[in-house]
Amino acid sequence: MKSNIISIGFILILFLSGCASGPGIGEYSDIDELIEESAWALMEILWESYEDIEQCEEKTLAVYYFTEGQKLSPLSDYLINGLTTSIANAVNEEDIKVSIVSRKNLDRIIEELAFQSSDLADQDTQLTIGKQLGAGLILTGTVTQAEEIQKLNIQLIEVETSRVLGGFIMYLVED
Repeated sequence: MKSNIISIGFILILFLSGCASGPGIGEYSDIDELIEESAWALMEILWESYEDIEQCEEKTLAVYYFTEGQKLSPLSDYLINGLTTSIANAVNEEDIKVSIVSRKNLDRIIEELAFQSSDLADQDTQLTIGKQLGAGLILTGTVTQAEEIQKLNIQLIEVETSRVLGGFIMYLVED
């Protein structure tokens, strides 16, 4: 009987821990709040991926375009600009060695490489642009529209290895 109670307790703990929201997962009606929370979710990924992030060699991060289907999302510019600022503020507050590549540099590289919009969604293109920018990390994502909800799937990619270090999902809900 005692082992059954312990087993049930263990299963309950596993179930409840599986139901808890992970870092950065949430529903937002305000895009600016979503952007701010995304910046802090990114900080968690950086801390988990690089234990010595505050002491290691400085890493460079580029916030890349967000796609919807195989095209640029209408939210892409707003997300890039907001995330760049919010991430820079979070990095400064956390005092970690990550510099953020400005949007102006990203646009200049895109123009120089003359990629078409459909190529922007390709991971090889993202990594090439990251290398051109001198960025070791790229933050990018997709937007999926479903009635009154937009699902943002955001990922942090290490350019050198093409490894996805982590990601999170945010939902923008229209009021």
